[in-house]
Amino acid sequence: MPFEIQILQYLESIRNPFLNMLMETITFSAEIAFLGSIVIILYWCIDKEFAYKLVFIVLVNALFTSYVKNIVRKPRPFELGIVKPLRVETAPGYSFPSGHTSTATSFWGGAYYILKKKNILIVAIIMSIMVGFTRMYLGVHFPTDIIGGILIGITSIICAKMMLDNDKPLLLVTALLTLLVLILPTPDEIVLSVSCLFGLISGVTLEKKYINMKVKTTLKNQIAKLIIGFAGTGILYIILELTMLDMKISNMIKYILLLLYIIVGAPYVFKKLNLA
Repeated sequence: MPFEIQILQYLESIRNPFLNMLMETITFSAEIAFLGSIVIILYWCIDKEFAYKLVFIVLVNALFTSYVKNIVRKPRPFELGIVKPLRVETAPGYSFPSGHTSTATSFWGGAYYILKKKNILIVAIIMSIMVGFTRMYLGVHFPTDIIGGILIGITSIICAKMMLDNDKPLLLVTALLTLLVLILPTPDEIVLSVSCLFGLISGVTLEKKYINMKVKTTLKNQIAKLIIGFAGTGILYIILELTMLDMKISNMIKYILLLLYIIVGAPYVFKKLNLA
């Protein structure tokens, strides 16, 4: 612990406006707004199967990370008065493991697992280390949190791979998990992860059976898909935020509906408009 404190306090001592901006930008690359936009574009316009597998891996990682956080319940460095945090709004909940680091590891490592390209492995290693470093620089994680995040990310990839290799029971398993989360007292992060997993699996099942969107089309159609799809997602999100109560069941419905729109609803609209 003293050595970890020394590292964090040294990083705090070298902060400056340029480094602050750089580190906050890198840490943003492991957040849902950025990665979510990437996988949506992949799903609608480039490769549905790749996007599905990648999202599945990241969501499994989110579930594992949330579960471990709520077991360990380690306070963050700034909560102990060790350093002053930057971008503290990205650091809710407990400290171990680093969610940003595990997300970066599972996303880029998952991309490598799916595509098996050496250059992606190099990117995965670099991004995992860089995102982890930014979390220490910003004063929101200890070094051991970063190591834990990388290990959880790798574990998530391995476990998700085994599940994807035998995916027939996934819909039933995620449905049962969703029911358990609804019934039992559950932290918000786990509610989010399980609901999104159910929305993902059920959405992909429905899309394959009833829509089967073709992703390849003209550049004009691809641009139209993105405009219509993102506009629809944004409108649906605003409507759900304004109309649904802040309750567990309402939040679960909100997450599931958002995933179903992205995976099933938007492709249905694209086909009706002859864009896919």
